[in-house]
Amino acid sequence: MADLVELYSVGQFTMEEIERLVGIRLARAVVAQHYPLTREQVVHHVDGNQRNNDLVNLEVYASQADHMAVHHGQAVEPVWRLAGLNRT
Repeated sequence: MADLVELYSVGQFTMEEIERLVGIRLARAVVAQHYPLTREQVVHHVDGNQRNNDLVNLEVYASQADHMAVHHGQAVEPVWRLAGLNRT
């Protein structure tokens, strides 16, 4: 986190970009407590809010390509979501 704050202070990132990066890292840490993530897997925030790291808001896709397909409206099944959730 200190490294990100330093990048902000020297003007390399906006605070919004820093918060986004922290949210992504936090989401991976949250999911990793419940599912063994691989490097190529992508954690997706279902509601689009990268600050909402509740497990019910997180899904894992096999690749960045699958993740982007979801953002473009294609039906791609995640490799992980919280057990018992059925999104339609």
